Amino acid sequence: MKRFGLLLIVLALLALPLTAHADAPSHIVAYGETLYSIARQYGVSPQALAQANGLSLQSWVYAGQRLLIPGGNASHQTASVASAQTTPSKSYIVRAGDTLYSVARKFGVSASALAQANDMPPNGFLYTGWTIKIPGGATNPAVPPKNQNSASAQNNPPSQAAPQNNASPNAAAANDASPTNVNATAVSYIVQPGDTLFRIAIRHGVTIQALVLANNLPTLFVFSGQRLTIPGATTNAPAAHSVNAANTDAAFADGVALSVSGVPLYRQQQTLTCEESVAAMATFGALSEKQIVAAMEFSENPYEGIRGKTDYEFYGGLTHYGTYAQGLKKGLEKLGRASTVYYGQPYESFKTSILQNLRQGRPVIWWTTWRESYQTPQLVTLSDKSQVRLTPYEHAVLIIAANAQGVTYHDPYDGTKRFTSWANHQRASGYFNNMALVVY
Repeated sequence: MKRFGLLLIVLALLALPLTAHADAPSHIVAYGETLYSIARQYGVSPQALAQANGLSLQSWVYAGQRLLIPGGNASHQTASVASAQTTPSKSYIVRAGDTLYSVARKFGVSASALAQANDMPPNGFLYTGWTIKIPGGATNPAVPPKNQNSASAQNNPPSQAAPQNNASPNAAAANDASPTNVNATAVSYIVQPGDTLFRIAIRHGVTIQALVLANNLPTLFVFSGQRLTIPGATTNAPAAHSVNAANTDAAFADGVALSVSGVPLYRQQQTLTCEESVAAMATFGALSEKQIVAAMEFSENPYEGIRGKTDYEFYGGLTHYGTYAQGLKKGLEKLGRASTVYYGQPYESFKTSILQNLRQGRPVIWWTTWRESYQTPQLVTLSDKSQVRLTPYEHAVLIIAANAQGVTYHDPYDGTKRFTSWANHQRASGYFNNMALVVY
């Protein structure tokens, strides 16, 4: 009898931790989330969240990972979804299915203002769990006024300021802020099969924001046969292979030490062909973006080829992504162009390699994030069970000059010339393990 009673006590003790574990709230990590953003969702400290899961504050979390929430409120997330209100700091946590347009409508602001407040591109992708700023101090969902739909958005981690880029403003984008000028010289266009807003905007020399505003579009998707108003259209030719005169010299820092001259400035022709566009620039126009895209392999692994669709509607995601230096090198080899990949060097050696190539008259293709935005790399599992490191808002630009303060580059996203500091260069390079390509 005593042995039976002792056995019952042992079994009860063994059951205690199991019961506690089952009752503890947990969270499945979504793309773009960090320890900090998850901790804030549940009202716990990042340190406590890390400790409860055997992690350090510097640890990555990856999509699909289950985290235990120490002392968390299991109903917190449900309550947040139901209220759909901002936090006291006038920010909003992105939920599954949210877009720039849906969030903007919810809080009665324009999508363009929302994008600008969060330092994001006009066709940017929102990640579940991101915290975005709501401009104008809106605190509750509201019905927006008519004709206030515009562009898209991006995100910076908590307690980190957006990087400063000393580039002159894009004149077309600035004009989009004045609704009175939108229809000054408007023409009509019928959407053709395979068209996207990005492609139509380039064809007519206008911005995506202007198209959205002129047509009061609820999303960035268009369908075949749809009639669009093209605001202020001046040409039916693509806007690539042209230099924006307003940005030609203004982005240079004073006292450029090294500069490669004669490099063309192009604007990419598809949403996710920044790498092929800068490669065309790096050949000084000998190859076109279209030729390079045609030579590229497609692969779920960006080290092997292009990951996803090049003309995908949104920019900045991980499923439709782009390619890395190693994949771009393979495409260039098919076209008879040799190139050198720089990858995995210590940063000071990487910086030296860039300066040496500029000194020898060779521009450098550099992997960064859009406008050097703060991002969190993610480990993504491929079909063969291997893992690759992907970074939201991956982007490639062409460095053409450098001085003691930083580098000047051609940005294919909007065909502008920009400057960024060495500090931003080092941070953004780290997301891609110091990756660059030089074409001969």
